[in-house]
Amino acid sequence: MPMPIALVADSSTCLPADVIKRFGIDVVPIPVTMGDDVIDDGTITPEDLFARAEVSGKVPRTASPSPGAFHDAYLREKARGAESILCLTLPDSFSGTFAAANAAADLADIPVRVVDTGAVAAVHGFAVEAAARALADGECVDDAVEAVHDVVRRSELVGVIDSMKYVARNGRVPWLAGQAASLLGMKPVVAFSGGRARLTDRPRRITDAIERIVRRIESSPCGSGPLEAVVLHAAAPALAEALAMAAKGRLDIDAIRIAECGLAMAAHVGPGFVALGVRHA
Repeated sequence: MPMPIALVADSSTCLPADVIKRFGIDVVPIPVTMGDDVIDDGTITPEDLFARAEVSGKVPRTASPSPGAFHDAYLREKARGAESILCLTLPDSFSGTFAAANAAADLADIPVRVVDTGAVAAVHGFAVEAAARALADGECVDDAVEAVHDVVRRSELVGVIDSMKYVARNGRVPWLAGQAASLLGMKPVVAFSGGRARLTDRPRRITDAIERIVRRIESSPCGSGPLEAVVLHAAAPALAEALAMAAKGRLDIDAIRIAECGLAMAAHVGPGFVALGVRHA
């Protein structure tokens, strides 16, 4: 049965399909371009994306969803019986997705509140799921937005870039691309929080990078108690398993799952990327 308040989110959430279905989240795909080709997130895997890039010699680049894509989602939800809509996007500092969602909201004939969660990938997913649960419990939009902010405050995402090749070629992470030459032969560890990404360490071996990721989560100021964890990877299932094992051996984890990251993040960080996203109780 449709809820009076519908939830729309961009596809960078990395949420499992069963969660999306259970809460009726309307997902707007973030496209990736390769030359003249436009590939919607979710239609191919990161491994497929990298294979296409190697064969074609073209650099995958991200693009924001169009305002029309969000407008279509708003119309779908109105047709399903929604009286208003909460739309959650990744940070405005990372993408034009927030602006596109707002532009569509201005044209919609249904009330739409657009919120930048300030988070990416797994933490963005935690935020979207928290809002979905709040709305399913009958809470108002303000309460759902507060649930988003609360979860983001108690969550973090830390990952390692295996190769700087895609970062340097893509150029969509300019502060890191500018350091590409100095990071050759290293495995940069990057923390994502507050709508920003920060270089926190630069070990030379991937095993050391995994150790630094777990150590950073261990010393986190975000909270204590059991963790919900997500290991994300870009065409690197073996590394994801290694990171999951290291995390389970050192952290108080209540639940953990492994998932591929979305195409947009894959295009930015390249193959071999792995990250640990955690939500503190």
